[in-house]
Amino acid sequence: MLRKKITNNNLIMKQFLSTVAAVFVGGSLLVVVPMSLLLIYGISAALTGGGKEIAPHTVLVYDMTIPVTDRDIQDVPSLTTLLQNKKIEENISFRDIQRVFETAGEDEKVDALVLKGGSNATDFSLILDVCKALKSFKKSGKPVYYYASSISQSGLFVGSMADSIFVMPKGDVEINGIASEQLFYKNLMERFGVEMQVLRTGKYKSAVEPYISDRMSEENVEQMSLILRQLWDNAAALIKENRGVDVEVLDDYAADANKMSAEDALAAGLVDGLKYYDEFRALLQETTGEKNVPTVTVGEYAGMMEDEMESNEDKIAVIYAEGEILDGTDEDDVLNIYSEDMARTIREARENRKIKAIVLRVNSPGGSAKAAEEIWREVILTKGVKPIVVSMGEYAASGGYYISCAADKIYASSTTLTGSIGVFGMIPNAEKGLTELGVDVDGICTHQPPMSLFYPLTKEQMAALQGSVERTYETFISRCAEGRGMTMASVDSVAQGRVWTGYEARKIGLVDEIGELDQAIATAAEMAGIENYDIRTLPEAGSKLNMFMKKLGMETKAMMGTSLIEEMIGREEVTRALEIRKRARVQAYEGLRIKY
Repeated sequence: MLRKKITNNNLIMKQFLSTVAAVFVGGSLLVVVPMSLLLIYGISAALTGGGKEIAPHTVLVYDMTIPVTDRDIQDVPSLTTLLQNKKIEENISFRDIQRVFETAGEDEKVDALVLKGGSNATDFSLILDVCKALKSFKKSGKPVYYYASSISQSGLFVGSMADSIFVMPKGDVEINGIASEQLFYKNLMERFGVEMQVLRTGKYKSAVEPYISDRMSEENVEQMSLILRQLWDNAAALIKENRGVDVEVLDDYAADANKMSAEDALAAGLVDGLKYYDEFRALLQETTGEKNVPTVTVGEYAGMMEDEMESNEDKIAVIYAEGEILDGTDEDDVLNIYSEDMARTIREARENRKIKAIVLRVNSPGGSAKAAEEIWREVILTKGVKPIVVSMGEYAASGGYYISCAADKIYASSTTLTGSIGVFGMIPNAEKGLTELGVDVDGICTHQPPMSLFYPLTKEQMAALQGSVERTYETFISRCAEGRGMTMASVDSVAQGRVWTGYEARKIGLVDEIGELDQAIATAAEMAGIENYDIRTLPEAGSKLNMFMKKLGMETKAMMGTSLIEEMIGREEVTRALEIRKRARVQAYEGLRIKY
């Protein structure tokens, strides 16, 4: 199914010429932007990854500090970023990593793979996916090395897959276990005279705790202790499988703050040798037989591969539902899930006769309950027409579980954080703070006073909102019971806003199988009764050049109404404020984060 041919120079030149032409056309329409800027970016976009040839005896280099994304996000720098000469954030999709490792393993010009970087900027579920992809390269028998000046715990998770691990003699190898940290804002808000009025269901629903307390509740400590222990067990099992290091040794290392030197790691069997970079380079020279070792990064190699060509009539759609779940529509925001956009994507896939099955890849902490209901409805409608399978990523909690529960089958990673079946609402009251500033609020109304940020909710309003929260929770429970074939009472017993790992969620019936995206795809194909098929990724992303031009046009319009200084300095703060306004009053959301 994969096209493994590397693009040639003629194709690169065609891309270059077409891009330059497009840049000139676009530049004539946007006279406020220097033509040279567009030309420079157009050339860069056309030649990304394509200007480098694979030489014999090349070493493939995977920089583990570059974040791995679940899907291919065709993001582009803003005009502001270019004008300020800021560093453009890099990322690479797991799909590209998977294709590169599989293809490079069979590429006769690639002699070895080097993992580099002391830490890994990737969620643990994707770490497991990357490890699985590395196995496809290792099947070739080519050596895999890991080198870093110092190694963090997250770096060791992936680095343990290497045949040999080397660290600088005076470097550090840190293993600290897994932690969860949370900031609490109650006291800060009180200093400014702001009170957060909270309504919720579920004693484990911890997303509201930072606003009403200064520490974790006993229920949250209970659930997080179990979660962290299970995540650590998975990490320790990974290192044991790859390095043969007993869990007891890892526990002792993690518990001793004095153990962090390269010598300690060598004694514990976590690394194979201590080398300076010149010594490691000499090893690569010996491996390849080349004095000047040619290298290519995973990103460069991916850029030189042809796009996967569709050759089969039957398709399986992989729909990515990633980010916070919000109401409405915003097709330009690829980092969040908007109810209208996601509903339309599922609906169009359902109505497309060539698409025989759907895999919904969920990586979300939840969000608006009403938005989740809108998406759930499309899943239900699809279920009666063609198979729909859910594959959970790092998070599929609260609203993320809401949109998953109706699927024909649910796959989760053992470390996926899911469940959190609960609902809450939060409305701030800033009356005290305004009074202290000398600001008074007065008004009139035709019927009942509106819910306002400027004075507290009335008893009637609190009762009405609590009723809304409880009705939403009951609906949530009923959706889960219907989708999972459970009684509402049995769902409620494992709900209450409690977060579960995928491992535990399978035991209590919230998910069906422990597995990754490729297993979910294979199951969807089996359920659809097809063997030969292509993967269609949705929502579709446009080309980087088109997205740059679109973003440039929007920024140009914005600058007509604001100064360039405001555009450069105030954009992030304004965006943050707008995101808060987008959030619905009633939320199915889980805000916890894990630190690896």
